[in-house]
Amino acid sequence: MVAAAVVVAVLVVIVVIVVMVMAAAVVMVVLIVVMLMFMLVVVIIVILIVMVMMVAAAAFVLVLIIVVVMMVMVLVLVLIVVLSGLGLEVLELGGQRVA
Repeated sequence: MVAAAVVVAVLVVIVVIVVMVMAAAVVMVVLIVVMLMFMLVVVIIVILIVMVMMVAAAAFVLVLIIVVVMMVMVLVLVLIVVLSGLGLEVLELGGQRVA
């Protein structure tokens, strides 16, 4: 009778230990999956931030080029007006003289 009770108690302890180990393994797997998902989200956020920064930099460079081209155009226009005011033919369109 006592031996049977000891065997049952040992079996119960073994079953409890096995269940606890399996539960710990399941918890570890869940934690690993959650951490991997968190890392994936962080990587996606970093990629999006880098892409936004690249687009912003490209837009800034484009605006800078447009501003420089407009400044050069204004400078050329001012030079044409000033040199025309001095009597110099800057733009000779056709070179025809009126008799």
